[in-house]
Amino acid sequence: SDGRALAQKWQSQEWLGLNNDERIMMECRFNCRATVLEIQKVLDHQRMECIDLLEPEKGSFILIDRATAARSVRFTRMLTWLAHYPHFSRIANNGVELSDIVFAEFMVSLRDAFRKEGRRHKELTIKDYLSESFGVFGSLIYDLSREKSIAALERMDLHQCKALYKITGNFADIKAVLDKYPEFEPRERHPDEQDTPGVYYYSWLRRGQSKALEKNMPAHFRHGQEKDEGVGTIGNIRLFPDKLIVEAFTKQKHSFAKRMVKKFFAENLLLQNEAVVDLAKQQAGKMEDDYESYAQEIISNKEENDPKEIPPEIERELMQKFYKRHYTIFLDDKIPALDEMTPRAAAVDPQMRPRLIELMKQHLKGIEQQNKHRGLDLNIDWVLDELSLSELK
Repeated sequence: SDGRALAQKWQSQEWLGLNNDERIMMECRFNCRATVLEIQKVLDHQRMECIDLLEPEKGSFILIDRATAARSVRFTRMLTWLAHYPHFSRIANNGVELSDIVFAEFMVSLRDAFRKEGRRHKELTIKDYLSESFGVFGSLIYDLSREKSIAALERMDLHQCKALYKITGNFADIKAVLDKYPEFEPRERHPDEQDTPGVYYYSWLRRGQSKALEKNMPAHFRHGQEKDEGVGTIGNIRLFPDKLIVEAFTKQKHSFAKRMVKKFFAENLLLQNEAVVDLAKQQAGKMEDDYESYAQEIISNKEENDPKEIPPEIERELMQKFYKRHYTIFLDDKIPALDEMTPRAAAVDPQMRPRLIELMKQHLKGIEQQNKHRGLDLNIDWVLDELSLSELK
């Protein structure tokens, strides 16, 4: 044996035994390589305009794949095998999608590993190297996704906080406070709450004196004074004949609520017990134990618990108002991903503009995923106009 693969020997014989069309097809398949592609546009049920991120200088091409077109939106990236034919391109498998949280680190790892290997094999191309190490880099995506997700959860303030207060004063005075101030709004009993006679249920909202909490929150979590801008929450309240329970889902809200309870109710309530459960740590533990099962559970729960309760036209109107408010703030807000620059400033800074483009790709991808899965027709073209990012339209 001369060390050549069967396909290499057959190619040297000019694909002996095949007709012209078959020879062209085999030559294209012979040149199939692993790469990282990015979808620029989903054209229809099977065609997508894409670029090869390892050979961007070659420009866009048309990829035909019904399964990928059905599940993808603009700026989806994937590690896959790619074969170019005379008038279109095909992928050789479904590929592995690169999420936004791992993309940058994955590309750095790939280029660093290739640079080291390239010193020993000068003739090696990055796509040849990736093809030879496809399994390794497929596993890297999985490992990075797991690590990044666990790290994000560990940084997250996601706590189930309950404070139980004993009523030491007059029940009627406590209820009068809850009925008087705008931050307390009567609500229906939640399905998971026990149906106990004589209990009153309230939502604790971020308005009135309780709006002060928003001063310590990121700008995009704050709400304006207009009614159609909505209102944020602090937690839920249950008023029993002999006690009051306040429940919140971050430690920040829990601490604020404890201070405000003293202010609103003074000596009428006495803190008797409190419990704080780190839900993020619990989820991180599940993920660490068995990431694959955890990810599948999340997907299953999302499919089961995503009923179409709101008519599309109403949901669309609500979301459009939300995005208008959110991105009006976003344009002039200091963004950590842009080194605390505002998007407007980053748009005119030659060094920061590429990072802004990458950030906006992530935003657009998220919006288009909502459009695809929820039947909405949202866009933020006006934001792209403000930032002179017409290339992302």
